[in-house]
Amino acid sequence: MTNGWIDIKNTDMMLIMGGNPAENHPCGFKWAMEAKRTRNAKLISVDPRFTRTSAVADLYVPIRTGTDIAFLGGVISYAIANNRINKDYVVNYTNAGFIVKDGFTMPSLEEGVFSGYDAEKKTYDKATWNYADAAGSHAAAPALGKDGKPLPPALPGTTGFDPTLENPKCVFQLLKKHYSRYTPETVEKITGIPKDQFLKAADLFTSIRKDGDTKKVATVIYALGWTQHTYGSQNIRTAAMLQLLLGNIGRAGGGMNALRGHSNIQGATDMAGIFDNLPGYLKMPNPADTDLAAYLKRVTPTASKPKEWDSFNYWSNMPKFVVSFLKTMYGDGATKQNDYGFHNLPKIAGRYSFADIWDNMYKGKVKGLFAIGMNGVMIGPDSQKNIDALKKADWLVVGEIYPDETSEFWRSPGITQEDMKKINTTVYRLPCAGFAEKDGTFVNSARWLVWKNAALPVPGDCKLDQEIVARIFLKVRELYKAEGGKFPDGLLATAWGYTNPYSPSLSEVAKEINGKALADFEDEKTKQQFKAGQQLPGFALLRDDGTTACGNWLYCGSWTEAGALSQRRGLDDPSGLGIFPTFAWSWPMNRRVLYNRASCAPDGKPWDPSRRQVWWSEPTQKWVGVDVPDFKPDSNPKDHMGPFIMNPEGVGRLFTPLGAMAEGPFPEHYEPFESPVPNLLHPKAQNNPVVKKFSTDLDKYAPTGGEFNIVCTTYRLTEHYHYWTKNNPALVQEVPEPFVEIPVELAEEKGIKGGDRVKVSSIRSQYIAKAMVTRRIRPMTVNGQKMYQIGIPIHWGYRGIAEDEGKTAKNPVNMLTPTVIDPNAHTPEFKGFLVKLEKA
Repeated sequence: MTNGWIDIKNTDMMLIMGGNPAENHPCGFKWAMEAKRTRNAKLISVDPRFTRTSAVADLYVPIRTGTDIAFLGGVISYAIANNRINKDYVVNYTNAGFIVKDGFTMPSLEEGVFSGYDAEKKTYDKATWNYADAAGSHAAAPALGKDGKPLPPALPGTTGFDPTLENPKCVFQLLKKHYSRYTPETVEKITGIPKDQFLKAADLFTSIRKDGDTKKVATVIYALGWTQHTYGSQNIRTAAMLQLLLGNIGRAGGGMNALRGHSNIQGATDMAGIFDNLPGYLKMPNPADTDLAAYLKRVTPTASKPKEWDSFNYWSNMPKFVVSFLKTMYGDGATKQNDYGFHNLPKIAGRYSFADIWDNMYKGKVKGLFAIGMNGVMIGPDSQKNIDALKKADWLVVGEIYPDETSEFWRSPGITQEDMKKINTTVYRLPCAGFAEKDGTFVNSARWLVWKNAALPVPGDCKLDQEIVARIFLKVRELYKAEGGKFPDGLLATAWGYTNPYSPSLSEVAKEINGKALADFEDEKTKQQFKAGQQLPGFALLRDDGTTACGNWLYCGSWTEAGALSQRRGLDDPSGLGIFPTFAWSWPMNRRVLYNRASCAPDGKPWDPSRRQVWWSEPTQKWVGVDVPDFKPDSNPKDHMGPFIMNPEGVGRLFTPLGAMAEGPFPEHYEPFESPVPNLLHPKAQNNPVVKKFSTDLDKYAPTGGEFNIVCTTYRLTEHYHYWTKNNPALVQEVPEPFVEIPVELAEEKGIKGGDRVKVSSIRSQYIAKAMVTRRIRPMTVNGQKMYQIGIPIHWGYRGIAEDEGKTAKNPVNMLTPTVIDPNAHTPEFKGFLVKLEKA
């Protein structure tokens, strides 16, 4: 989330797609309503269902689930065709003018793939997905512009750049050509959105740039409805590109704003909740990284920019982040002579995503699982596969406050007493403390580290999470010391110098994550002196010589010599923009809006003085403002440094080079893996060409045009919080049983009335619940064909108050969903799959 919840109140326009914050993020949604109340901001809701968010929208647009790229691509095309872009922003702050390498080709309408595709291996050779190198071939035969004069060539010795954006090989012209195919008529045929409604939405959203206006700003708000597709990452990329074209990134009221489903999802991700990351989004080593130098060479980007521009390229500090992290992990045992213990880190050579772990368990490769605060049977795709995988495991350790479907997988529907006798999995159930019984930080959607105190003592024999993890770790390490084993180095070398090693205090851990000086040193730039043991005030002080330690560079500055900044509760907001600089602490360095240098024009003056965040101060020759500048503080606007300091180019990417995205440098529409219709845009490329599917006997996929021809999507309800509030009597009373949301027209065709029991079947399983017949979901016409969509909430399974009393269906809804994942983020496709519907 680039901006944060409170900042939404500053916007003039909201596009909410792939999310339903009025129901799923009600505390945060008040800021959207505040924007409507105080700024007369407009809200566009694009959703397969007419939701509570749609009910307060200025414009509701129904869409076929899984066709978001077609819609957004159409809006991009509309914005360019109608000159509703911020031209100065696009030229100076994006790679629109960069010249693309010879040999790069975009998808033909028939084939639907970019250059370099290997149809047999279903992979891309991405060598052509890059900028022109050195002088390139353009210098020898320059292209001609509209005036007949030669266009600027690729600049010698650097990335080619055309400030006029007219070179046919520049990113802008390629993008314009790519999305010109997404005409209103094509968008209608793919998405089911009538042409007039699409044009109304495209006109309204881009109206902030009407007549050259650069003061107004729009935000895009999204959630799991975008991520849970086989091209979910590209859904988000498309919207980010639209926001760059309109000049909305880095500005108050703008941004790409991801709504997290849990209060600490952002924190879990920051701290390496993703298998191929280390804390702070550092890359995991792979087997080719034979030593620290080889690893750092691979993961540290070098600047890639036109000669006229400067690039901060902040990831060039990777060695400082990595060495400081290794010093935290391995303490005094991490020395320059032993590569700071780099060899202790695992080297990954494959995929270890959630779906892969369960697939490998089903295949007998994973023998045991720790499930602490995670109900894998319910949250994974194809719940039956997950249940059967647990039957094959040797052991399962569960840390929970209630029995759940994972901890009692042997009680799942269809398992008999005789079946139970054949299940040899040993299950250990550990009584964990509940969230109200723990202290520590939540890191919310806005990237704010907010410290919470325990409200209640831990009851009975329950234990805090850190004590459970610490005791298991220490016991395993004791066994390795006594008996040896495979790859003992990391376990034996890990530093564990906590005051209470069996239950480290989270304040002690938080200080360790922030980082400290390990030796006396003086900062070369500021001449500030630090003593060994002193907490560091920010990541700019991290060093690659072993004199600093930091568990996560992004959190450096959160617990300084001044104390725990995450515990602050200051309510002053001099800016009036909702920055609240002394309430909690936001990474990085307490910035509330990322890339905020882009809130100013190239000359350093705000695009909109009434919402100014940072600006260039001539008297001080510094960037100053009400927010912490996300920029090199003394970089004069005349130096033309790019505001997107984490990209080696220094600019936002309309084109993603070097294979940063698995499917292509521009997002393209592909159908969900299970779709009722062929891909209208690409007859030979039905699905994402590099999609990751699975191949066990349980992995079945419905073909297009078969008996499964109704699109099903899943969602959440305000009254239930995922899967554990069904143990709360008050909330069970609020929504006591599951239901299937069915369009009136489909119900009439099937002879179904509200309250009837219905059976929803996919090629994998079936689900029985009561019908909720509604006009909130409408039939759609897709390329002349009538199509139905239905929706099912996710919350019910076979453990909980209602389930125990026999008042509800037993199957989890994810019995229906396929195991097929996005090749970038490895997220399963929950939001669009095929089913059939009948009366139970």
